Amino acid sequence: MGPDALRPAHLRLPHYLLAWLAAALLSSVLQLGLRLAGGSAVWGDAVVTSASLVAQALMVQQKIEHWHFWLIANLCAVALFWSQQLLATALLYSVFAALALSGWYRWRACARSSGVNSAQAA
Repeated sequence: MGPDALRPAHLRLPHYLLAWLAAALLSSVLQLGLRLAGGSAVWGDAVVTSASLVAQALMVQQKIEHWHFWLIANLCAVALFWSQQLLATALLYSVFAALALSGWYRWRACARSSGVNSAQAA
């Protein structure tokens, strides 16, 4: 395998919980900023943004659990855009959610084939 090969690994439970805590705290901070800026869907935007940022950080580290955050971000975006009558954008994020499910499945399969499981989390 070359240096750019996919080597997915699981997060240890404390790190997984810390990632969720980071997303929650970031959402709280972002919603305050969005509220001050006059946003109309501050919590929806904050959750989508924070989940996406945590997902990106975990994806760079090749942690399988990043797919959980992408899935949450995309499903929240579907609800957000649907509620704002932005149906084409909601459909787009539905496709993104389906891709996140597919990616999660494929990364888990790749990890299993390389002998990684949650008990050996890195």
